[in-house]
Amino acid sequence: MLSGHNITLVAQQTQIHKLAEHAGVTVDSYSCLDPGIPVNGIRYGQDFAIGSTVSFGCDSGYRLSHEEPLVCEKNHWWSHPLPTCDGVQFQFSSFHLEDQHDYLLVTENGSFLQPLARLTGNELPSNINAGLYGNFKAQLRFVSDFSISYEGFNITFSEYTLEPCEDPGMPRFGQRNGFTFGIGDTLSFSCNMGYRLEGVPEVICLGGGRRMWSSALPRCVGMCSRYCSF
Repeated sequence: MLSGHNITLVAQQTQIHKLAEHAGVTVDSYSCLDPGIPVNGIRYGQDFAIGSTVSFGCDSGYRLSHEEPLVCEKNHWWSHPLPTCDGVQFQFSSFHLEDQHDYLLVTENGSFLQPLARLTGNELPSNINAGLYGNFKAQLRFVSDFSISYEGFNITFSEYTLEPCEDPGMPRFGQRNGFTFGIGDTLSFSCNMGYRLEGVPEVICLGGGRRMWSSALPRCVGMCSRYCSF
């Protein structure tokens, strides 16, 4: 029953798609919002009801940031943020250095005080992600005491074309300021009257191999005032 500015919701237990939409206030169904699909990835599962799970995979040449499926929880939020598909940058075909005397440092911000990796010995390192976080650069530093000579190392580095980001969409019941999606472009978001923004108000296109925005798309949530009753 809807009366004036007062809202009373009467719903059955199982068949609820949208409980009410009145006076600028929306109460959604027993489900989570579409979590999206990672750039360069794929989603398994189309059911977003509470208790359901969705999982993700990545295109060839990319790997998932975390393997744990997302679960739609009772608060209508997913249990984890959307994973990303990270592009593989450094791939080692050979590696043999004097253990703990010769080593290779890998960084992406120009500082080797806290490198992404410090590699030594003769075990072939795993692939290393670098240069994908907005600066599009990576640096290597090889340190040796020159006492013993070994094979050294061989690295393949794949450079990515700086592609624009995809259209991130627009929050329901909201607006977007900005319509270009090139590297470094910024989009800002706001909500209609009666709604508040959840998430960041601004995103930046990081581009690179992942073609991703700096944050997930925010959403507009209805603000229920003292005139709302359930």
